[in-house]
This record gives sequence, C-alpha cells and structure tokens, in this order.
Amino acid sequence: MARPDPEPTPGAAPAEDPAPAFRLAAVLVLFAAGLLVYANALSAGFILDDFPNILENPSIQKLFSFPGPLLPPPGIPISQRIVLNLSLALNWAISGPSPFSYHLANVLLHVAGALFLYAILARSLFLSPLPARMKALARPAALAGALLWTVHPLQTMAVAYVSQRGEVLAGLLLMASLYSGIRGSSHGPEARKWRLLAILAFFLGIAVKENAGMAPLVLLAWTWVFLGKSPGRAVKAFPGLYAGYGAGLVVMVMNLNAGLTSIPFGRATPMWFSAVNPWYQAGVILHYLSLSLWPHPLVFDYSDYTYPGFLGILPGFLAVLALFAAMSWAVARRRPAG
Repeated sequence: MARPDPEPTPGAAPAEDPAPAFRLAAVLVLFAAGLLVYANALSAGFILDDFPNILENPSIQKLFSFPGPLLPPPGIPISQRIVLNLSLALNWAISGPSPFSYHLANVLLHVAGALFLYAILARSLFLSPLPARMKALARPAALAGALLWTVHPLQTMAVAYVSQRGEVLAGLLLMASLYSGIRGSSHGPEARKWRLLAILAFFLGIAVKENAGMAPLVLLAWTWVFLGKSPGRAVKAFPGLYAGYGAGLVVMVMNLNAGLTSIPFGRATPMWFSAVNPWYQAGVILHYLSLSLWPHPLVFDYSDYTYPGFLGILPGFLAVLALFAAMSWAVARRRPAG
C-alpha cells in the first residue's frame, strides 16, 4: 500500500546547506567543471542553424528598438521563440558577429542549470524516506549528481552549438520554475514570492522552447512523491500558482499554433503528426537513454537517419511504453525513483 498522506512541512526540512562553506564549494566546483570542460568550445565558430538564427537575423541587431528582438522573422528555427531571440540580441550587443560571447553564454547558462539541479537534488534527498545516516550524505550526493550532469558528454551538442541554446535555456528555466515551486510549497509571505518566481520562470521558459511546458506536471509529481500532497490538494492549496501555470500553457499552445503555418523544421507539420510522433521517436529515445549510460559513439548530426518500418519501431515503442508504465507506477506509489 502507498505510504500515508501526511501534512507536508517543507519549510522544516534542512534542504539548503546550513554550512555556507559547502554551498560556496558546490558553486565553485560546478562553475570550474563547466568552464574547464567547455573551454575549447569558446573558440568555436557558427554552424548550421546559427547562420539563419544569428548572422542572417536582423531582429537581434536592434536590441533597443521596438519590436526588435521581440519579433523574430518568420520561417527560421528561432521564430516564435521570443526570449531565445532576445538572448541572442544581448550577445549581438556585446560581440556582434563574433561567436565568443555566444558560446560563453551557453556555458554559463548550462552551469546555472547545474546549480538549480544541485539545489533540487539536495532538497529532494532531505525529504526522501532515507535513513538519517544516509541523509547526512545528501549534500555531497546532490553535488555529485549535478557535477555528473554538468560534464556528461551527451550535453556537448546542446552547450557547444549556439543555436541549441534553446535546450539549455529551457532546461534552466524549467528547473528554476520547479525549484521555486518547491520552495513555494508552504504558506507565508516568503513562499508567496517563490510561487511568483515559479510562474515567471515558467512564462520565460515556454517563450524559449516548449520543453519548459512540463514544469507544472513535474512539480505536481514532486509534491506528491516528496510531500505526500495529491495533485488535487496541491492545486487547492495554491490555486494562484497553478492558475498561472494554466495560463502559461494556454499561451504556449496559442504561440505554437501561430507558428505552425510559417515555421519549417518540423513545426509546420500537421497536429495529428505531433500526436503520433512518440511512435516514431521511440527508438530515438532508447538510443539517447543508452548514450546517457555509455556515451559512445556520439554523433553530432543524424541527418541520414531513416525510420524503420512497423516491425522495426514496435520493440522500441513497447520498451518506452514499459518504462513509462514503470515510472507512472512508481510515482503513484510515491517512490522517489519514479
């Protein structure tokens, strides 16, 4: 049977480092690791989508004009993604067509995501049903997990390829929204500020890339697994937070729909294709899961990839379906592994 549904007291958990020295050490370790691992990327040039997104994108050259970067031109990969376009405009204001500042920004955003991941892991481990002696290792374990995420070779394309900033920035803002929502899962003026930050990070995230739209679902799952508060109770306890999330999802769908008629590279496909896309992506998902465990060989551009037929896709789809079912069962049973 599932564990009882206690009244959560997240504010009582020592989820942040009480020792400033360890907190500072974690920040320094993650920054140093990120900069060292990606130091050689700082001298790289522009490739592939960087040309239409940056060098051939006049909107990012007008940072202080209106609408300027708030209206990226249609028909390019960055169309409809206002915050992402604005971030490139900031880089253009710093270094123009020189790629150095763009690569440095990607690395710094990646490290910032690692810091949020560390904070989320530390809080989660303190609230998990671990023995007290193991909770004493929560901060080092959280740092180890965030450090592995920072330097994992599978991150290389997202960090070193400027136009993949959408992945880096959307991931950062998703984790910022999740962390802020976690900190806001109690009552009081301080928690209210965190909930406002969660909504702000969510709106910024969905204006970068639709990946960030997962934030409210992840927060609901986290709240249930670690605080014992069901989705219904969570929404009832903080209606403003989830109303903000809901409004953001409506804006995201409207923004995506507005771009369907004009944006190539997959977003101009009919909506029905998006519904069946998991079927075609099953083998790709398994491939990347295997690379997360053993990142070799890594391929930068799978432009020659061809989808197998029905019998070729079916085993991978069933495997992904089994993983999804296992995750759902674990979350429903309030197992942190979910």
